[in-house]
Amino acid sequence: MATDSINANSSPDEIKALQTTLIEGGFLDPTYINAAGEEVQSIDGIYGSRTTAAAEALSSHTRQAAAMQEADSIPGGRTEQSLIEPTVDSLITLNPIF
Repeated sequence: MATDSINANSSPDEIKALQTTLIEGGFLDPTYINAAGEEVQSIDGIYGSRTTAAAEALSSHTRQAAAMQEADSIPGGRTEQSLIEPTVDSLITLNPIF
């Protein structure tokens, strides 16, 4: 589900689908206690502060996961530079047991 296209102006059904995805992913609690002290369901079709925070957490998580996947075991600029002119910092980066 593309969460970037769902926002406060989306239909309640689209927001409910997003909320379901956020709950399944562990980014949104299925229920919460409202100001009146009542336990309410998070899947309500309203793009409120809880849904916004959960969607932002999912987006951040997705960006971090994508950045981590960029490591491809192919020597790049930092690796090549450390092989040409090794420094303590570059050796630690390449071999963290130092």
